[in-house]
Amino acid sequence: MYKKPWTHPVSRETIIPIVPIAAEEQIRRVEEAIAKRAYQIFEKRGGMAWHELEDWRQAEGELHGNLCFSTTTEDHTVVIGTDPGGFALGTLEIWVAPTRLTLSGEWHPRHPNRATGGPYPAFHHIFRSIELPCPVDPGKAQA
Repeated sequence: MYKKPWTHPVSRETIIPIVPIAAEEQIRRVEEAIAKRAYQIFEKRGGMAWHELEDWRQAEGELHGNLCFSTTTEDHTVVIGTDPGGFALGTLEIWVAPTRLTLSGEWHPRHPNRATGGPYPAFHHIFRSIELPCPVDPGKAQA
C-alpha cells in the first residue's frame, strides 16, 4: 500500500514561542476569542436574538477542544508530549502558567475534519489547554 508523504514538513529548527502568562490571562484570552466567534455566529444567523447560549456553545466547540498528550515527571521536571499537527505552521504559541499550559494558533487549512465544507471554518484560532500535574515555573519552560 502506497501512502502519499505529508507535504507540510516541520523542521527540527522550528521555533515555537513560549509565553509565560498568568492563568487568569490565559482564561481571559480564550474567553475573548470565544465571545468574538459567538458574535460572528450571531451575525451569520442574521442577528436573531434568543440563541446566545447556542452561539456560545458552538463557538466553544470550535475553538476549545481536547488535546491528546502524555505527561511524565522526573527530577523536578514535567515533560509533556503531544502532536501539534492540527496547527498551521508558524502560528503555534505555547502559553505557560504555573498550573496550566495552553497551545494557541490557527488551524492548518488542510487538517482532517476541518475542511471548508465541514461544520467548522477552515481558518480560525484554536486553543488546547492542559492542566499541569503540579505547579511549574513558567520562566523555565522549554519547547
